[in-house]
Formats: sequence, structure tokens, C-alpha cells
Amino acid sequence: MKKTAFKKPVAAFVVEGHQIPFSKGKFMLFSPIYDKTRENLIEIDDPEITVEIVQIFVDSIKGKEFVVSPEQIEPLYRLSNKWQYQEMIEYLNVISSASNLIQQLTEKIINNEDTQKVEQLISQKIEEAIKEPRFHEIPIENLYRIFEKTSKIENQNDLFTFLKNELDHNGKDSYKLFKFLSIADLNDSESLQLLDIFKAHQELKEIIPFDFSIIETLIKNKAAAIEENKSLRQEIATLKAQLNSKDLTITEKVDENQHIDGKNEINEIAALKAKLIETEKKLNEVTQELQKTKNNVHSSSQRRVFCFCINPVFSKFLCSYFYYYCCLFCLFL
Repeated sequence: MKKTAFKKPVAAFVVEGHQIPFSKGKFMLFSPIYDKTRENLIEIDDPEITVEIVQIFVDSIKGKEFVVSPEQIEPLYRLSNKWQYQEMIEYLNVISSASNLIQQLTEKIINNEDTQKVEQLISQKIEEAIKEPRFHEIPIENLYRIFEKTSKIENQNDLFTFLKNELDHNGKDSYKLFKFLSIADLNDSESLQLLDIFKAHQELKEIIPFDFSIIETLIKNKAAAIEENKSLRQEIATLKAQLNSKDLTITEKVDENQHIDGKNEINEIAALKAKLIETEKKLNEVTQELQKTKNNVHSSSQRRVFCFCINPVFSKFLCSYFYYYCCLFCLFL
């Protein structure tokens, strides 16, 4: 008796008019979503998920070897997330780490290939990238483009550490990268270190978008405010301790039914409280002035950026005259 041959149901992704078949059984193992739907034909309507992307996806399901380029990472992420294909997601996480992306960028630079996409990917992982030692091996031009693509570097402390190391690696070529540093977000110690860098690298005032003389004054004001802040806090702590001691003394006298010279002690406590209020007010004023100083540093740097972006014929005049008076005005707002 002749056996009847049964055809396996066709399962395929349909993309750009092409059908890319896959094993339903294997896909069910990898994808909890597909395990529920088990549809035979899956239409792809994302224009960035191309035939090549889907073929990589299917090759992964089949256990075949495949190569993912930087341009293919994002659409593969979307396709994998849609089907909850965890193995592919984990693989993409590995190859899109800052370390791997820096390696890919290095290879593309060596091979004189287009670096735009991988630079974009690195800019999205800039917080991780600036901690990578090999990031210093990337040419300044590429680093500059990466930082330009970055909307905001949250950890300015790590960026400052990177820029200091970049100075050691590439010297004055790295000056231009300092424009991405937000001085207002640096801690006290780093602000003073930055002032030392400015003094050691006088050319910075001609290259990076900061006015050196104004920044030097502001950082000194900031340092002075910090010292006064610390002094006031110490004075407040001392006054509070004295005040607590006076309150305790009165309580003890009451408990022991001793005579209380209420007028003297109450007056002394009132004087301490008045001084405490005055000191706390002064501390608040100094704290506000400190924040204003930080903001002025940031504002002055942003205005300097404007001057450097203007036509070079007028840049020198505007920066030395108009900008100078604008910055002075800002300082006294």
C-alpha cells in the first residue's frame, strides 16, 4: 500500500513581496508570541525591516551563522521585541555595547568606510562609551561628531574625567571637545581642576566656547562661596549645640526646683536664636549666589558658542566688544 505524502504547512515572513520561510516548530520554541498565534504568513509592514533583516532573523531561528551590521541593529531589535525573541535580543545587546561599537567604528575608520550609523549608535550609549579606554583611540573628528549627536550627557563628572584623559592622549587637538562640558554641573573639586587646566592650556580660550577671564572670575567666586558656605554651616551647628545646651540647663533647673534667672537666660537664648536666623538667612543667600554663579558660567559659555558660530569676519569684533558687555550685564542680573 502506497503511503500518502503530507506537505508541511508553509510558514513564512512576507516582506517586500518576498516570502522567507521558517520552521514553525523552532519559532514556537523561541517566541512565546508565535507559540500562541502560529500563523502561517506573517506580513511585515515596517519599511526599515527589509528582506536582509528578516533573513538574519530567520537564520538565527534555524541556527545558521549570520552577521549583523550597525545599520541592522535597530530594526532587528524591533522585530525581536515584537515576537519576544529573547535570544536575539540578548545577542543584540552584546554586539551593541559601547565596547563593541567602538571596535566596529575603529575597523570602519581603518577600512575608510562610512561611519555615520555606528557614530549615531555610540552617541546613544555615550555615558558608557566615555568610560571605555579605547574611546581615546578614536580620532578627534569622529569624537566631535559623536558628541554633537548626543542630546545630553547626564554624568558631566565622567565627561570631565574623559576630557582630562583626552588632553593627555591628544593634547591641544582635543580642545574643541571641551565645548560639550557643562561647567555648571561639575562638582567643586572639578571646577577648580578645570581652572588649573585653563591656566596650563592658555590656547583653550581661543578654541573652546568659554570666555577665559569671566570663567576664571566665576570659578574663584564659586570657590569663595563654597568656603563661606562651609564656614556658615559650621557656625550654625555650633549655635544649635549651644542653644540645645541652654534649653537643657533650664529644664534641669526646673526639675531640681532651682531658682531660674529667667530674664538673663531667656535673653541669651533669644540672642542665639536671632543670630541663628540671621546666619541661616546669610547661608541661604550664599547658596543662591553659588547657584547663580554656576548658571552664569553656563550662560557665558552658551553665548560664546553663538559668537564662534557667526561669520569669522564679524566673530572677533562681536566676541571682544558686544559679547563682553553682554556677559558683564549677565553677571549683575
